[in-house]
Amino acid sequence: MTRTVPELERLLQIGTARARPLLENVVPPSFDMPAIAGTDSSQEQRLWLSLAALDLWQRAGHAPSAAGAHAGGGAPTATGDLAPCPARAESLLGALLQGGQSAALLGEWLGQLYRHGAHLPDRFLVKMLQLATEQKQLRALVRQLLGARGQWTARLEPDWEWAVDGGAVEDRAAIWETGSPSQRKDVLRAWREDDPAAARLALESAWKAEPPESRASLLSCLGVRLQGADEPFLEAALDDRRKEVRMEAQRLLARLPGSALSARMLERLRPLVQVSRPLLRAARLDLTLPQERDAAMVRDGVGANSHPGLGEKAGWVVDMLACVPPEHWQDQFGCGAVDCLALARAGEFDAVFIRGWSGAVQQHLENGSSPQLLSWLSALGALWLDTDPQKRLAFPDAFSRACAALPPDQRYQLLGQLLDTGRAEWQRDPGRYQLLDEAARQSATAWPPELSRKALERAYDALSIVISQANLHWWFVQMIGGLAGAVDPAAGIAIEPALRQRAQGIAVLQDSIDKFTRLVQARHDIYLSFQEQA
Repeated sequence: MTRTVPELERLLQIGTARARPLLENVVPPSFDMPAIAGTDSSQEQRLWLSLAALDLWQRAGHAPSAAGAHAGGGAPTATGDLAPCPARAESLLGALLQGGQSAALLGEWLGQLYRHGAHLPDRFLVKMLQLATEQKQLRALVRQLLGARGQWTARLEPDWEWAVDGGAVEDRAAIWETGSPSQRKDVLRAWREDDPAAARLALESAWKAEPPESRASLLSCLGVRLQGADEPFLEAALDDRRKEVRMEAQRLLARLPGSALSARMLERLRPLVQVSRPLLRAARLDLTLPQERDAAMVRDGVGANSHPGLGEKAGWVVDMLACVPPEHWQDQFGCGAVDCLALARAGEFDAVFIRGWSGAVQQHLENGSSPQLLSWLSALGALWLDTDPQKRLAFPDAFSRACAALPPDQRYQLLGQLLDTGRAEWQRDPGRYQLLDEAARQSATAWPPELSRKALERAYDALSIVISQANLHWWFVQMIGGLAGAVDPAAGIAIEPALRQRAQGIAVLQDSIDKFTRLVQARHDIYLSFQEQA
């Protein structure tokens, strides 16, 4: 099968008269149809009938008998522990694929299939493997929903290796040696999940021969199950000639608990950061800006990032702060996250500390949440809400970027705290709506019904702000578009009449509500299609 498709396409281009041996050697018996066309059939007849057989195979997800040797046997009929897909949901998937729907809507269908405990319908296996190969955000779900036949089908094409569980382990070495750049990266990530040490050793062995343009991408795979044993290799990568490689190594070492890079950054910060406790005034954090950046600082990534609104030397401090675990400052100052932020706000360089600590929280959340990190994130959220909207521009994404790294239930809890603030605060501070929009667009799963209801009530309140201000219409259009893909569909359908009535007479707002309604209705149809028995 691997050679059949491109070779048959090539035959159509060059003609059978010029490629008779090619047809004889490439087409498996199940594709070659002399019994139908007659033993004396022409090469052209055989080619067209073989193409028809191939098309039927692709539509049905079945394999020709000659492919058995390639796949290790005939197609299995078992699907493991996964249940069949409900008929209505299967029909809806066909409509979604035919209509060329967005990856987000297909992702929602796949998510419902996963929650239903079912496998992908056999007739869509090939199409879904092709689609997820192109749209990588679908891969994790597709891999879990293949069933035994899907696993067998995935072994037919090298491009589908990402979908194979366990059974492809023996093929990893070969694909690692000869695969395309994207295939090798996918294999290395899967390898890290199963055996982090072996994957790192494979990368180390091949490192010197790797093309410079591939090194940063492959190095990022060590972020999967990052561990202390990776540190020597990452430290060596800090000396790579390519900037992208050095930056990736710096990012991973900053995430690594107890890394030497974090210790070096802390030693640089010690003489620069001091707590001042003046008489009759609140305690504050004082910062002395570094006067120069030596070669060792450059090697560790100080100054590698841009920080709009801050001076160059202040940006160096942000880069150093982002590499130190935030809980260190709780130990040094003898107070919690809220009080650490209060110390920073009382000083001159509050934006520097906020940005640096936000970066540290975000980086370390990639390793998993902890009570200390959650306390920092909660404190940052409260600070974001309490900061004057104009001054907030000094650190615009401090909360939303870090919040994106949280597990869904913890992210929902923080978002609920935001939504529970009073209506008056929202009307005075449109930045809260921006945060709501960002949270919706970052969400990979539907919000719980109660959280969705509160968010949509805020959207309804927002209409009272924008209907009389044409320059704010675009803002509502963007926000309602983000919410359409995140809120509970039933909650969206319930509030649609109220939204429409309030926006009556304003074409651009009505149009955005039309799009909102179509999307939540499509998501609701997906949900309902899984309620029937398979």
